[in-house]
Amino acid sequence: DDEDVGDRFLHIIDHLRLPSTAPSALCKRGNNHVKELMHSRTSFSKAARRSLGSVLNPGGVLTIRPITALNLPETYTGMFVKLRYGNTILCTNIVDSKVVPVWSDEETPDSMGSTNIRTQEMARMTSVKQRSYSQSTNDLNQIAELFTPTRFWGVPKQNDLVLNVDPFETSKSLRLTVIGEKLQSKEEIGVLDIPLGRALECCSQSMEDFQESLSDGDPWDRTPAYVRWFPLMSSALAVPLEGDMGQSTRPPESEQVNDNMFEEYFAPCIKLALLFQPNHNQQVDSDVDDATHTDVSSTDQYICARLDRISAAVIDSSRCNELFSLSTRDVDVRRSVTKAKTRTSLSVGNVQIDQQSSSFRCKAPVIFAPSPTKHPHPTVQFLCWKDNVRSKNDIQSYDYVALQLQEMD
Repeated sequence: DDEDVGDRFLHIIDHLRLPSTAPSALCKRGNNHVKELMHSRTSFSKAARRSLGSVLNPGGVLTIRPITALNLPETYTGMFVKLRYGNTILCTNIVDSKVVPVWSDEETPDSMGSTNIRTQEMARMTSVKQRSYSQSTNDLNQIAELFTPTRFWGVPKQNDLVLNVDPFETSKSLRLTVIGEKLQSKEEIGVLDIPLGRALECCSQSMEDFQESLSDGDPWDRTPAYVRWFPLMSSALAVPLEGDMGQSTRPPESEQVNDNMFEEYFAPCIKLALLFQPNHNQQVDSDVDDATHTDVSSTDQYICARLDRISAAVIDSSRCNELFSLSTRDVDVRRSVTKAKTRTSLSVGNVQIDQQSSSFRCKAPVIFAPSPTKHPHPTVQFLCWKDNVRSKNDIQSYDYVALQLQEMD
């Protein structure tokens, strides 16, 4: 049982282990509880690192690779994928969709033949032994490239959609659209909205899992990319409506590993591979003096709070009648403190005030809500960067302060 957990947990297991004189049934049950506890600690540690990495996003390159799509109308001769990220619009090439549209092949070690790859590795190692020392260094580098996390997924392909993500950018969303072409006309077939912050977290977790399998010597069962089947919504239904709290643009189901795992039978879906390569070499706090530049990126304090929904109501206590209700969705508050910077961000996905009293007989129960738009953004976004090096007791220095409020009705 000790082989399934890290060495850092062995001292905890020794304290939790039952004495050898205990009955075998109790010992077995106790060992199962220890396994569950160690798994819980590992999962919590991964979630904490993933959350911290999403906040301290150093920026980088996000690659979205459309692979194929299923259960789409067969009346189109060609299809392509359009991706919108802020003011950036990217499109793939048009592919034949008479049977199934295929934009890219799912290039994994298994599909390329893991046996052939292992054979090539052994041949390379044998050739290294037969060569001189001056030539073996380059050969070892070539062998190391076989085990790099992005060997099979980091190579750009023709229909890859590549986005440059700015540092600490997590509040935007990606709008992916599948467009069909027939008789020189184009129509939107399916729409998918992907929150950027959640996408980066999934990519980070996939990369971490791949690194663990790589350390265990078995990298063939995992990929560094986040590969899933995503449900597509009809473009006619994915229209923002006033007072729907953003539900009209959200897919009815989450992504799945296989296309047959959706609740809706023959649900329109698209297979995507997401890979994020952060800018590890970029120094975020490059404006700090060299004397104070040592360990400035270490995080002294970090707070992340996410609330899916907050509701408040004004009630007439004398009549036990609800007058108004306030609802907010997707509230995200983040704060990170380093020796150089203090970063605070707030994002509110949707804010709405409704009139609940039936005695008012109001024709419009929605009093305050964001204006419906085709490309919705968080209703409120606030970002503040404080310079801890230049700030003093009597004066505070800020590098960046921004507040964005969407149009409201």
